[in-house]
Amino acid sequence: MPDKMAKAELAAVRRTEKTAKTRITRRIGTAANLVSADIKPRVVTTKKPSASSPTASIKIRGSRIPLWRFSRSMSDLAGFVNQKDKAIAKRKPKTGAGWKIYKGEGRKRYKGFFIDRETKSKQIQIFKRREGAKGGKDARPGRDYRTAFGLSLAEIWRRKNLKAPAVEEINEVLLKNLRSQVDRFLNRKKSDRA
Repeated sequence: MPDKMAKAELAAVRRTEKTAKTRITRRIGTAANLVSADIKPRVVTTKKPSASSPTASIKIRGSRIPLWRFSRSMSDLAGFVNQKDKAIAKRKPKTGAGWKIYKGEGRKRYKGFFIDRETKSKQIQIFKRREGAKGGKDARPGRDYRTAFGLSLAEIWRRKNLKAPAVEEINEVLLKNLRSQVDRFLNRKKSDRA
């Protein structure tokens, strides 16, 4: 009987760990103006459950996210479209660039920022001009401007107080999975005897 209970506990924790990663990704996705492809790779399992230690640890990793990822659905990026594999950039007035970090908040524009493609990767980015930097063709990456970054997922998680409701939800999922797995293993034992 103790062996069956240990197996049920391990199975429940394994299922809960997978569900927890999905729920954490969704919670961050509901708060931040990001797509799940930007969030999912950064929510990782640092400790997997095993027979000797049926516990799991999940961590939100990663450094600050480039600002363009918070703006990709906005009209600012609408000028950068791919048409027959050719990038066409419409000139915009020099009023800065706009983005929003959190869903539900207004879009803000900031001076000193601009949208362009990186010279090497051709990736659309939001850049920040350095003070007193040259503009136009004379501008050099790194010296006159740099890629602008927003918040990390951990900062969003902390600032939006997402931990408490997520932990409560994951505990409920764990209890449900534990009941289900105990029932499964006990029923299997009864059917083995019959």
